[in-house]
Amino acid sequence: MVAEYERMLHKEARPYTADESLATRLARELREFDRKWSRRFAERSRMLTDQMLSRVDRYTSRALASSLKEMSGGLTLKTPDMPAGLYERLMAATKENVSLIRSIQADFHERIEGAVMRSIASGNFGARSLFEEIIKTGQATKQRAELIAVDQTRKVTTAMNAERMKAVGLRKFEWVHSGGGADPRELHVRYNGQIFDMDDPPVIEERTGARGLPGQLIKCRCRMRPVVDLTHYLDEQ
Repeated sequence: MVAEYERMLHKEARPYTADESLATRLARELREFDRKWSRRFAERSRMLTDQMLSRVDRYTSRALASSLKEMSGGLTLKTPDMPAGLYERLMAATKENVSLIRSIQADFHERIEGAVMRSIASGNFGARSLFEEIIKTGQATKQRAELIAVDQTRKVTTAMNAERMKAVGLRKFEWVHSGGGADPRELHVRYNGQIFDMDDPPVIEERTGARGLPGQLIKCRCRMRPVVDLTHYLDEQ
């Protein structure tokens, strides 16, 4: 997408006929590109989301089963593939992912269109500064797409683990800080090793007071380790 916009604008930087203004021609070209790429992103957004959810589902299912076996001392705890609560969370995640993927194209187009029209108004269309701005916008768009992909994968991973843990009666988890990142959240560092209840999660952002689970905030790489407590079974004996 970025490369195609660049090629079109480089082509349009050539001399133009007097019967059509540069602004008019570029506005028409940009509308056509917007329709074309909006349609493509709409078509691929659901497919990409489904692929992501499928990959995360396979990974979390294996990883959680292995973790539960380790935490329980070798017992095999069968977690359901689709607990009732998970279905609703996946539907919400699908809707959010589709919207975010489509917003990548919309935001990119809006920024490029604005840069082009400003350059025409100033009489500098085709100037080096314009194409440098286009390249910068393309790089920012790529970084945003990568951030969305990583962030949504972590959120879905947390949702799947949480619902499957609750489905087998597990209500507590240990907060495991990622230990990475140049600017870790101090609150999350303090939480490392602490035990929390999934039905009463801790504050994960002090500024807003928002509560949640590891991995739910943007750029949060923390994870939760299930706490297997079998003492209530002993009390029943």
